[in-house]
Amino acid sequence: MSDQIGWSFQLMKSKMKTVQLFFTFYQSCVLVGVLINGACTIILSTWGIATFKYLFWFKVITLLLTYYFVSEIKAKEFIYYKNLGVSKRLLWTVAAFVEVVLFAATIMITFTLR
Repeated sequence: MSDQIGWSFQLMKSKMKTVQLFFTFYQSCVLVGVLINGACTIILSTWGIATFKYLFWFKVITLLLTYYFVSEIKAKEFIYYKNLGVSKRLLWTVAAFVEVVLFAATIMITFTLR
């Protein structure tokens, strides 16, 4: 029984380390994401729902540009993450997911307050 508890504790500790790595990586993208979401919020609250499709594509394009620039600037850091068992694809998948969730939350809050 204690062996099973020790094993599950080690697994949980490993997962927490991976989550910490995701947060460390996401710090390199968060400023751009916050600025873009803020701009989208201002535009959406000013001009209304008619601008949503343009803002959506603006967000997609800026995500792609962020991917490109962060990949170029932090190319050597991806080796660090890979050595710790986290792939570049997984890092970017989590970062994109967080960005999409924050964008959706920003849009919903904007329409709720409007």
